[in-house]
Amino acid sequence: MRIWVTTISVIWIFGVPHASALPEFQNESVVGSASSQAWLSLAVSTFENPSHPDAAAEVSASARSDQSARLVPPDIVPIPPREKVFLAFSQDSTSDVVLRLTQGAEECARLPWIYRIDCLAQVYKRAAGAVAGKPDYRGARTALLNASRKLDALVDENRDRSEPRVKVGRRTYRPIAARKSVGDAALAILRETETILLRSSESRNRRIHYQRIAQAVGSTKVLLRS
Repeated sequence: MRIWVTTISVIWIFGVPHASALPEFQNESVVGSASSQAWLSLAVSTFENPSHPDAAAEVSASARSDQSARLVPPDIVPIPPREKVFLAFSQDSTSDVVLRLTQGAEECARLPWIYRIDCLAQVYKRAAGAVAGKPDYRGARTALLNASRKLDALVDENRDRSEPRVKVGRRTYRPIAARKSVGDAALAILRETETILLRSSESRNRRIHYQRIAQAVGSTKVLLRS
């Protein structure tokens, strides 16, 4: 009812535009949007045909739609996800390497001596995987991977095929010939790895973390002495 009275008041003041003049009127700045043009056109037709049962309802709905359109917030630009960033050095990363070395050594210690070199080769590989993709641990990871490859090659060269493989959980270990020269060669690989880690400690921050890893490497040497 209020809309109907307002419509009459507007038309009473400005007059009823003729249908042929409506396009020119729509070009004026008074009609600022497509929704306003549609509302005004509907208001004029309603005044000319007030008996139409849906006329007032259509005017009201058009007004509400126009008001709702003005309340819609501007488009929100989504913020792109942040790239995964790795910290330079962290106690967690270093501890993960040390833990894999010490726990792996404990598993190897439960095996007969002829399986321990192959076991250590796998332990060193798993320890290197703890810092994959972390640039500041690249030197430590390379040293551990090289040790793993050298131990693995040592097992291939000295494989004792008269002894069966042994399986512990999901891991399988190969036996080697129980010769002192093989044990000495494996110890030399571990000593070399330990030395590389200690010499790679260029800065104080790097030295703290690399020394912890080197100490864990040194602790695995006892497995090959017994």
